[in-house]
Amino acid sequence: MAHTHDHAPDPANDPSFDPAAQSLADALRVSFGLLKWVMVILIVVYCFSNVRNVATQETGVRLRFGKVIASDLPAGGPYFAFPFPFEEVFEVTIKPRDLTLNKSFWFEVSDADTGKTVEEIAEGKMGPLNPEKDGSLITGDSNIVHTRWSLTYRISDSADYVENVGNIELADKLVRMTAEGAVVHAMAELSADDLLKGVTNAQAVKRYMQRALDQIGAGLTVEQVSLAQLSVPLSTRPAFQAVLNAENEKSRAIETAQEERVNILSAAAGEAHGQLLGLIGRFERASEAEDAGDDLAAVNVELQKALDSLMIDGVQVSGEVATIINEAQGYRTSVVEQVKAEAQKLNQLYAQYKKNPRIIKQRLIQETKQEILSSLDNETFYVTQNSQFYLELNRDPKVKRDRETRRLQSEEIQRQMQAGQ
Repeated sequence: MAHTHDHAPDPANDPSFDPAAQSLADALRVSFGLLKWVMVILIVVYCFSNVRNVATQETGVRLRFGKVIASDLPAGGPYFAFPFPFEEVFEVTIKPRDLTLNKSFWFEVSDADTGKTVEEIAEGKMGPLNPEKDGSLITGDSNIVHTRWSLTYRISDSADYVENVGNIELADKLVRMTAEGAVVHAMAELSADDLLKGVTNAQAVKRYMQRALDQIGAGLTVEQVSLAQLSVPLSTRPAFQAVLNAENEKSRAIETAQEERVNILSAAAGEAHGQLLGLIGRFERASEAEDAGDDLAAVNVELQKALDSLMIDGVQVSGEVATIINEAQGYRTSVVEQVKAEAQKLNQLYAQYKKNPRIIKQRLIQETKQEILSSLDNETFYVTQNSQFYLELNRDPKVKRDRETRRLQSEEIQRQMQAGQ
């Protein structure tokens, strides 16, 4: 009984079998298998190709088909997004950037003049300005000045920045252009004299810049603007320097005079000199005014009270005023005591006179004679009691010499007191 079995064809017995074709088929099958896995891997990589980490001092902005869907992403991550061109993540730096305007409004500086001061450059460049090479500014009083500026800005709105600016080089150029326009505008509001005195109008420059950047939605904020250097035209620099020197000398003279004034007033009345001057001024104005009787009386009382107590508004009066007042008060006290003593002596003498008038009268005469004759300023002459005589009087040189000595000593004491004050 014959059995039929299905067997795979035997390539060795199959006259149509081609080993080369079989090898090619196997290679193609393996290659297609590898290509399939490679495509799968590429698809996976493509799907995750737009994963971003945001660095420190940066922020992230996510775009979908060119439209901002998320902004101000904080530093860190990772942030997942669909691959380009579906979505895109931009990294935007938020740290401040510094710019300078060194050539826009400054005169031309050659390579040989680099590093020199303005004074050194001015010695060799005194001719007229060349508008094609020398930058300058026109002030509000139609004068010309040269300036250099420094400024700092940062990206404050990442969405506006990405949509309207896009890259940092364009942002630098945009800020520089707005700064130049703002400087021209702000300097036209000042005079050259204001600038030389230190009025820079930097806040106005900053305000004009920010207004222009906000109008175009740049997403940029100007943080600081400052005038780095200022110069008048080099040909006029000597004349301006002479004026500045005169102004400085004037300021020094005024300052010296004010210090001298304060020293003199402080020596006169101490810390209360301002209050005392105010009282004296009120007293003088009240004295000169018509129908100012009540005001004059009130000020006079207030001034008298201050001088008596040496105290004005809680401030002690010292210096020469206090010295003079204290001396006057001491002199008044001594005079009063002297008058009291003389009055007491006179009362006692009067009581004795009423008891024995003749004796008291003779004693007073003798005391008066003794006082007159014992004085160093008097000269005494003795004559004989003849019926007829001639007097030949010569002044006593000793008395005259003593009087002159005392006068010179008194003048010397007065000079020393004046020198001590």
